[in-house]
Amino acid sequence: MQSDDSRNTQDGSLLTSEKRQHFRVEDVIPVILKRAGGDCSSMKPSILSGFHATGEASKGFEDIPDDSIHPKVWKMLVDIDTKLNLLLDQLYLDREGMTTADRQAVSLSAAGIRLKTPDRYEVGDCVEVRMHLATQFSFWVIVYGRVARVERVSANAFSVAVRFNEMDEEIRDKIYQHTLRRQREIIRTRGLPQE
Repeated sequence: MQSDDSRNTQDGSLLTSEKRQHFRVEDVIPVILKRAGGDCSSMKPSILSGFHATGEASKGFEDIPDDSIHPKVWKMLVDIDTKLNLLLDQLYLDREGMTTADRQAVSLSAAGIRLKTPDRYEVGDCVEVRMHLATQFSFWVIVYGRVARVERVSANAFSVAVRFNEMDEEIRDKIYQHTLRRQREIIRTRGLPQE
């Protein structure tokens, strides 16, 4: 875990003139990075809608509408609806390639992400980042940004840093909650006695 409040210069001294509002955490998550065509600044981030793993399955569908439907039949209908929604969610994830997304080490904050990729990117490239995150529930979030830094780390791998575009508070908060949860896990793990 590393603070994202300030930055070091190449000689190791601290830059205090550039303050960041978000802290950075190391994590291993399923993530997909790809180039995005079009005007990057107009692309809107999103939490994948319609996904019922967020605890909203059949929301508002629990109460029996009237006495014309037997409660056991209603419960069966609710269960069928929940299972169908989960199947549809899985089909969508399959179609978008998210079920095969590789888990990889990332450095993540609500402002950006750094990860390794075999693909070469240039500084300024517009990219789409799909991340599987978890707070109380797990979910996929799609954000857009520009490549801020690229470093070759091996013959066929690059370390790519992406600065996210502006996003609404809900999505930024979801990323922030995920990084907080991960930070707590790291602190808890470090606090345990070594065996």
